[in-house]
Amino acid sequence: MMTQFAVAGAGVLPATAFLIDLVNGSGTTLTLQVATLTNGVWVPAPGPQIGSPVFPGDAPQYVNAPTNVFSGLGGQLQFVPMTGGTITIAWTWPSGGKPDAAVFTQKTNLVARGNLINTGSGQPDFQVSVTPT
Repeated sequence: MMTQFAVAGAGVLPATAFLIDLVNGSGTTLTLQVATLTNGVWVPAPGPQIGSPVFPGDAPQYVNAPTNVFSGLGGQLQFVPMTGGTITIAWTWPSGGKPDAAVFTQKTNLVARGNLINTGSGQPDFQVSVTPT
C-alpha cells in the first residue's frame, strides 16, 4: 500500500513521486503532444491528455508515481508552442538511484529552463519555466 498525504491545492499525492511543475510565462499557448512513461503511473489517472493546452500564465503540475516500492520512475512530456518548435521534458529516477531531469527546446524562439529540487526527498520536483527569448 502506498502512503499518501494531502498537499494544499494539489489534492492527495503519493509519499513517493516525481513532480514536474511547468510555468508557462511565454505569452503563447503550449499544446501537449507526447506524454509517455517509462516507469510508474500518472497521478491522478489517466494522466495528461494529448492535445491539452497550457495557456500563458498557466502552471500545471504533472505527477509520476511508482507502482510499488521497488519500481523506478521516468517519462517524457513534449509540448508544441503555437509559435512552432518543441519543448521536451524528460526525467528518470531509477529504483535505489538518484533522480535526474532535463528540458530541451528545438526550433523554437522560446527559452525553457529546468531546476530539479528536493532530490533527497521522496518527492523530487523538476521546476520548468518557459519564457520568450
